[in-house]
Amino acid sequence: MNLYVYANDDPVNLVDLSGRTPNPAVVTAGFLAVIAGVCVLLAIESVASIIGVSASSFFGICAAVAGLGAAYEGLVALTSG
Repeated sequence: MNLYVYANDDPVNLVDLSGRTPNPAVVTAGFLAVIAGVCVLLAIESVASIIGVSASSFFGICAAVAGLGAAYEGLVALTSG
């Protein structure tokens, strides 16, 4: 996999000024976040089944926290640019 295709294999002298090429670090972080999220959901489901509580309540809380985090990040992006 060529990580510097956007810069024709010369990332020091050539840059993507338009910003249209996705940053490989951001793409990798996204994949890792999805994997971590799945692991957390599986762990919550396992704990909920062990203690006898409905897993849907845990998932609802996680969704609410994720929504608040996304809203916060959106506001930061709007106000910083």
